[in-house]
Amino acid sequence: KFVAPKERRPVYQHKWTENDEDENESGSEGAAGGRVGVAGPVTSKQQRIPIYKSNEGARVHKVKEAHQCLESGEHDDFKQDIEYILSTMKGDSSANIKCLSAISLARKCVSPEFRQFIRSEGLVSNVFKGLAEAANDQNLALCASTVIYLMSRDFISIPVDAHSLRLLSQLLRIEKLEQNEEQKKYATMVSL
Repeated sequence: KFVAPKERRPVYQHKWTENDEDENESGSEGAAGGRVGVAGPVTSKQQRIPIYKSNEGARVHKVKEAHQCLESGEHDDFKQDIEYILSTMKGDSSANIKCLSAISLARKCVSPEFRQFIRSEGLVSNVFKGLAEAANDQNLALCASTVIYLMSRDFISIPVDAHSLRLLSQLLRIEKLEQNEEQKKYATMVSL
């Protein structure tokens, strides 16, 4: 095999020093001579300090641990969820939307962490106020009963005020659910 000899090509190497005056003088001589020199590695007069060892950069203090970040994110999620659910239950929403909100609240109440969050933030009375119209609609009454049952699963007692007690007594008075046309339609759909 015939291998061509390697040609020496000019290589640009930047000198990382603060002595720019020396560079300009040597650069003007090189340009006047018409020669570009190939230099070896440039050693600086000062020892370079790695970036991670310099004390000039900003340092971040009070960094949270991983479990603290998870708890904070979980707390924010719970707060946003309960605010959204309660906003749909308090307005002039239809009974179906209130039922869906109560069902989503019941799904959240399955988690002991969520139930603890509701108690610790003092949102139990807000939940009962959101479910205040449950006695007027039997579907909403069933959903509200599910939420109340799931919230009372812990050994910790639920704080009950006058509005909450009124709702509980109204729900306990319901003896038999009457089926209207919509419920009959859904019952036939399930049986098929």
